[in-house]
Amino acid sequence: MAKESYTCELLSSSDSSKVTLCLPSESIADEVLKCGSISGRESDKAKEYGIELAGDTLKYPVHSKLVFLCNISQKVIVGDCVFFVCNINEILLDENKKHIYTLGKSEKLGAL
Repeated sequence: MAKESYTCELLSSSDSSKVTLCLPSESIADEVLKCGSISGRESDKAKEYGIELAGDTLKYPVHSKLVFLCNISQKVIVGDCVFFVCNINEILLDENKKHIYTLGKSEKLGAL
């Protein structure tokens, strides 16, 4: 992750040790695409685009195919990026949903 990104800044803060890794479902594909166009530094993306969140202390999109709830165990500097090594504490899977993906920079999302 780029060192200057807002996400990296949040994950590198001394009080951040928990993180989620999510595969959003196709039902929120349009919202996910919009999220990539703005920084969370200036806007609450979930609120801005109406993405419903779940979780008590560690939030994730309700409409996700797959969610990994993790703890960061190590941060490795790799050039101008940071590589976060995580331990997975819990896996949430909804087999009835299709996750979204994109190939290249086409800004077109598909579902699997």
